[in-house]
Amino acid sequence: MEAQYRYCRRTFLREVGRKAGERADWADYQGDPIPRFCESLVCAAVGGKLAANRSQQGWDIERPDGRHVQVKVLRTRENVQNDLRLDPTDGTDDFAVVFFENYRPATLIVIPNSALTSVRTELRGSSKRKSTTLVLRRKDRHPLIAIAKGSNKLGIEVFELPARNEQHDHPFV
Repeated sequence: MEAQYRYCRRTFLREVGRKAGERADWADYQGDPIPRFCESLVCAAVGGKLAANRSQQGWDIERPDGRHVQVKVLRTRENVQNDLRLDPTDGTDDFAVVFFENYRPATLIVIPNSALTSVRTELRGSSKRKSTTLVLRRKDRHPLIAIAKGSNKLGIEVFELPARNEQHDHPFV
């Protein structure tokens, strides 16, 4: 069973690296493959390029307009609550959050760093605390989409990721 897992993992990483136009050494990557996959997914969605140093602090992708994007992953499944904290960071212009639902990437939401406090207020109401941290939960995915589809003065971008059985042209799903 372990040999089959290792084979599938290496094949997955090799394919993601190939589609991202990167070296084939992805197959030897020892870390969690999901964040690396999500970085390539976001890179393709926003038309950017991956940072030269994959382990650098602050950002993962540079967009064509020069904005830096930090990729975050919120993996959830039924009856499991995970939180994701977005803290303003020097060098990061945008946060890209890939929401997983039942082990499948479902939605990519890009939130400008400058909008974190406003998004927190939209989601949770006003607070006496002056925190700039935004804590996202599984239940926030659809309200964030609604905020983006509204007047969207906050500059939020939403990319719905198709289920495997849907027709799509996306290079990673």
